[in-house]
Amino acid sequence: GGIFAVEVLYAASIEYEGLFPGLLASITGYTVHSLLTGFGSPYRQSELMFRITLVPGFILTAVVVGILGIVFVVAFKKTFDLFHRLRHWRGWRPVAGACVCAVVGLALAGFAGRGQVLGPGTETFRAVLDPRNSFPVCMLALLLCGKMVATVSTVGMGNPAGLTGPVLMVGAMAGSIMGSWLIPVCTYGSQTGGPEHAAFVAVGMSGMLAAVLNVPVAAVVIMTEVLGTSYGLPAALGSIIAFSIARSEVVYKYLEAEP
Repeated sequence: GGIFAVEVLYAASIEYEGLFPGLLASITGYTVHSLLTGFGSPYRQSELMFRITLVPGFILTAVVVGILGIVFVVAFKKTFDLFHRLRHWRGWRPVAGACVCAVVGLALAGFAGRGQVLGPGTETFRAVLDPRNSFPVCMLALLLCGKMVATVSTVGMGNPAGLTGPVLMVGAMAGSIMGSWLIPVCTYGSQTGGPEHAAFVAVGMSGMLAAVLNVPVAAVVIMTEVLGTSYGLPAALGSIIAFSIARSEVVYKYLEAEP
């Protein structure tokens, strides 16, 4: 949390004057919350037995996620610019964004089944991490597109909704899609369990965070804290590669232009 804060605020480098208060606030918040609800991550996965044959799949997934991050930010910028030119309709922009979000969410609610476009998507995240749920790729792709459209329309049109959660969800679904295609190839068709699938989800999530929000270091730390330390390597590959591809387009710089 502390690293995330300073990477967002200081895009070019990490300022230690901001890092130490951020870390102190993060540790304090985590300790208080954990004393009330319990310590440990509810999303912790089984230990990943690393295979070198998975690395090409991680790299390809990171490249795809980096490109997806650019698409996300460009779509956000276009929406932001379009609706902020309509100064006479400023009061109606949030209403329009909420309507678009609601329509997309309701349209996909029945088709997507267990997936969520509206809301925080906690259950969707749990389901995506578990390969036994066997999400069809077409359903994940629809959820991914729906989540992007809902987020872009909501935040881009003036509603101060969150970005981190939706970006994580998009990355998780992208990583799950790529994993369902690449794991059989990278493992030569051998049977694999949850850890390999979760590793591709980690690549997708860390890559999207780094690409869209400009937080490459925090993305790796978050994935190791959420999933486990054995997922540090796939998370690092996803973060570094996606960030290198998409670092010229960061979503927060467009939010700064709010008139």
